[in-house]
Amino acid sequence: MGFFEKLREKPAHPLTSPQAADAWWKANEQREAAAILDATRHAIGQFLTQKASPSVSRLAALIQLDGLVNPTFEMAYLQYVQNPRMPEQLEREIWHRSVQFCETLLRAYLVFIKDSSSNNQRSEAQLPLMLARSLRYLGALNRFHYFHNQVPDKKIWATANQLYSLAEVEKRESDIIRIYPGAQKAETSCADEFIRLSMLGTVIGCGLTVRQLDLVDTWLAWLSPHVVFEHLPSTTSGQFWVDLTGFVGTTRYKGEPRAPRGRYWGMSEWLCTLMNARQHKARLPAALVESLSVTGASDLIRQLERWWSPEYDLQALRTSERVAVTGEMQVLIGLDVIAKGLPPPAQTQLEAGRGIGDRAMLDMQQYGFVTDRTKQATAKEGKVATGVTSQAECWIMTDRSERGVGLQADAKTKPLQTGTLLGVSIDGRLWEIGIIRRVMNEQSESHQFIGVELLGARAEPLIVRGGVALAPSARGQTGLLISASDNQVADQLALIVPYSAYCQGAELTVELDQRQVRFRMKETLIKGDHWLMAAADRLG
Repeated sequence: MGFFEKLREKPAHPLTSPQAADAWWKANEQREAAAILDATRHAIGQFLTQKASPSVSRLAALIQLDGLVNPTFEMAYLQYVQNPRMPEQLEREIWHRSVQFCETLLRAYLVFIKDSSSNNQRSEAQLPLMLARSLRYLGALNRFHYFHNQVPDKKIWATANQLYSLAEVEKRESDIIRIYPGAQKAETSCADEFIRLSMLGTVIGCGLTVRQLDLVDTWLAWLSPHVVFEHLPSTTSGQFWVDLTGFVGTTRYKGEPRAPRGRYWGMSEWLCTLMNARQHKARLPAALVESLSVTGASDLIRQLERWWSPEYDLQALRTSERVAVTGEMQVLIGLDVIAKGLPPPAQTQLEAGRGIGDRAMLDMQQYGFVTDRTKQATAKEGKVATGVTSQAECWIMTDRSERGVGLQADAKTKPLQTGTLLGVSIDGRLWEIGIIRRVMNEQSESHQFIGVELLGARAEPLIVRGGVALAPSARGQTGLLISASDNQVADQLALIVPYSAYCQGAELTVELDQRQVRFRMKETLIKGDHWLMAAADRLG
């Protein structure tokens, strides 16, 4: 009977000992990635729910299990980053599973960190590894929130600041750690991980795609040793800083009173190293060379040079020349919807001549609302709705500048992405064309805040009919024409068309106001998600 009782013996919980973690892994390693992550989260969740007392053996088991499962998590992360056009349902499944996995592992490490820092001297040797892995999971959580244009919860920043502060107190912030055996960059430190998650937060809201955010994170991971923390602010400009006792992330230092637990640093050496790395790739690790060779890496590096250089204040630029306003704005989303929803060109020109839309916009800029005087003038001149409002959504305009507008939309609607084309109008008659440059979602609120760069004051709808080197799928698709006088990007006539309709230097025939018109496509001015804006010459 003893033999059969042994067969029926329940396997030990994976956090009992490193041997139990190995046995659990051998029983699960052949499963799909999603099943492995869910099973790991469930097993660690049991430990957290039961509130079992921390021990050296359980800590060793957690470290062992995390190291075994980490390649699976990295694989799921790469699947998310490298497949921007995955089905929406799959994207949400990977996002939620990854976030829940990171949160669970972080909670488990925090249990042992608290025990180690309070009374358990036996686990003190593993403290730097626990802190570094916790900071890495905090960074992963932030990245997934950034991928959904969300502002991370203040608890994440408070936890990150406290963990790094503990590393400094224990004088272990610079200890070199092999964080995961099979990681591309296995050696790191608590300071490196803290810089990595802190600086990535400074470029949020700049319109970067998921892949671009991942590239910046990769460069920070490899080159963060070139950033040095100072305990006192420097006399040089352009420093960043963080208060380790606070619950906010990194910001530009602007002469604030010195904080006792403030840390200050500049990015000049880091930027210089990154730019030199592009020219001397032979001596670099293969993973870093690959990241520097992808399409668009050079443009992204130039952007980072601007954003992080001492002379450039990104936050000040975002808020300069804005006029706070409050009012409703009608919005058309997407090139096809805009082209089909715009009023006929003749009616647009008539209303433009009367200046009603301009009066309403001027009222919004000066007073924050449309005055009764303008409303009465509109009624007196016999204005009627053009009918496009039935296709438009109603958002709230929060601020306005010469080249852009800030909007607030319901976050319950389908999440918006940077690069989306918008048509915006106050009165439903005169429509401006813009591109979404910034989207931020407050997790605690039901709104998403959208920054729009305006491309044209007016536009005419068109239909692609033919052209040299034209893809067959482009025939019959819609587009927009923006005149040189209305173009707010360049003083040239421009066309907004799908990618498939563009070929630089080729002729394009379109139907414009029931007439066939030929254009020669020139250089690209703006690139969107599925469309581009190109300069063009009218041929007849």
